[in-house]
Amino acid sequence: MKSTVEISHILNTTAKASISAFMIFLFTGIAFAQPSGNSSGWRLINYSFKDGSARYEHVLAGTSSKMYDLVSHKGSKGNLQISQNRYDDKTRKILAGVTYQVRWSDPPAFLQSGKKASINYQLSTSSSISWKPPQQSVYLNQGLQGVYFSAPDGTKYITKDMKETLTSEKVIEAGTPGTKRTIKVTLGNGYSATYTYEWK
Repeated sequence: MKSTVEISHILNTTAKASISAFMIFLFTGIAFAQPSGNSSGWRLINYSFKDGSARYEHVLAGTSSKMYDLVSHKGSKGNLQISQNRYDDKTRKILAGVTYQVRWSDPPAFLQSGKKASINYQLSTSSSISWKPPQQSVYLNQGLQGVYFSAPDGTKYITKDMKETLTSEKVIEAGTPGTKRTIKVTLGNGYSATYTYEWK
């Protein structure tokens, strides 16, 4: 029979071997789970929002009657309600207008060359008096003509209610260190969201 000391030594040796094997597995798994920090690509470095809120005054042609347009919004990044209404300056009555909701997802924080990029986009009209939502689009400043994001049916200029995944019409091209690119989400009525990337 083995002594108590020998049995204790065997147990300690087995336990250490098990712990070592577990640690190797753990760190190996972590190494494979992490994306490579050396991979070159377009990395998101900034987000900016252009507020189109404004008031514009008009005079009805051939008369002295005055009107004004009021553009405003509610909500936040990725979910905005935008309104444009035309009022009679004297009565404050709405003569024409439209209110619409825009929901969009952020584009990927990392754009890999040779692949296309996509975002989810939804436009829905909340109310309308004579007017419709203005044209909207998603645009990447790549190449001489740029690259639009389009719906599966080919729509790239959004002028009516829709809920689709918009995908860049071309693959993302590689850049050189320090080069910048932007994806601009034009929301209509002077509103836009711009995502700036840098090749790193």
